[in-house]
Amino acid sequence: DVEKFKDPVCGMEITTDQEAGQLEYKGTTYHFCNTSCLEKFKADPEKFLGQPEFSIPQKMEEKKIGKTENITLPVGGMSCASCVLTIEKAVNSLPGVANVSVNFAVEKAVIDYDKRVTGLEDIKNIIRSVGYEVKDEKEGLEDRAEIIWQKAKSKLYIAWAITIPIIILMVLEMIFGIMIPYFHWFMVLLGASVVLIPGFETLKAGFNSIRHGSASMDVLIGMGTMAALLTGVLKLINIPIENYAGIAGMIMAFHLTGRYFEAMSKGKASQAIQRLIKLGAKTARIIVDQEEKEIPVEQLKIGDIM
Repeated sequence: DVEKFKDPVCGMEITTDQEAGQLEYKGTTYHFCNTSCLEKFKADPEKFLGQPEFSIPQKMEEKKIGKTENITLPVGGMSCASCVLTIEKAVNSLPGVANVSVNFAVEKAVIDYDKRVTGLEDIKNIIRSVGYEVKDEKEGLEDRAEIIWQKAKSKLYIAWAITIPIIILMVLEMIFGIMIPYFHWFMVLLGASVVLIPGFETLKAGFNSIRHGSASMDVLIGMGTMAALLTGVLKLINIPIENYAGIAGMIMAFHLTGRYFEAMSKGKASQAIQRLIKLGAKTARIIVDQEEKEIPVEQLKIGDIM
């Protein structure tokens, strides 16, 4: 078995071949993935040793995995690199999983697993449990990108249709001193509409991230918008505080604008990838029992003679 150690600073699992350095402290040798972690540890070892999970470097227990099978699952709902780490961590926690790699750009997870220990449904269920979608495997990359782009466009239009009146009301009040009747009620209702209707999926994703002990961009947006909405609610019950409920709607609208451009960029990338895939060979010729046989490339196996 390959001996693995946990970096006491960042928690990364490494082997002695991968380490960038090691340090002996109080009779125990600690291993580090890079020099930055080593320097941080040198500056204040007790800060990191105070964390129970990093208290001692230990040989990581290897999973008992037999012959593995490789699958690729299309995954939806990711918004940043933190989502990738959340999915990889969750899937890796399953006993039969040997390796998992999630590609944020093309929204796919490549997994090596022992199907006698962990089933495909177990993998799909744990991805869903951390707040992400497992897409239809028959659906093409280009089709998925188009659906995501259309959804992002719809949210963008709804968000700005509500946010523009918020901006107009704020300009009238702040610049011209014109405050319409029930101004604060309008701010809360319009701001809440943007956050809770087109922004609902962002709030849901943020909640799922917190529930599973991870942080993402959705968590940040959710915290900012809900805090701003809260000021509006407090204003309505006559607590002397500034009403920033309209700002909540603006934050979410700008966020959804960014998500729209991200979806558009992904769509273009997906189209380019799809065109490259179409250039590939559809069939392959292999030698079977000293005879040449033509088969679809999907049926090629390791060890086939082409």
